[in-house]
Amino acid sequence: MESASVPEPVLLAEAYIGILDRLKMDIMLNPEFNEEHLNKRIAFAAALFLDGCRSFLQV
Repeated sequence: MESASVPEPVLLAEAYIGILDRLKMDIMLNPEFNEEHLNKRIAFAAALFLDGCRSFLQV
């Protein structure tokens, strides 16, 4: 991210880790959590992170 001149790369990475941590808690504590939920949340979290990073790029 630094090489792409994304400002605050550490802050963005920490935010993504926070999203993943919440996902981990949902997996551990929700007995109804299944593979479909997992795939949906993974795709959403990745898109949210990548789109957020792209919004900072000066293209």
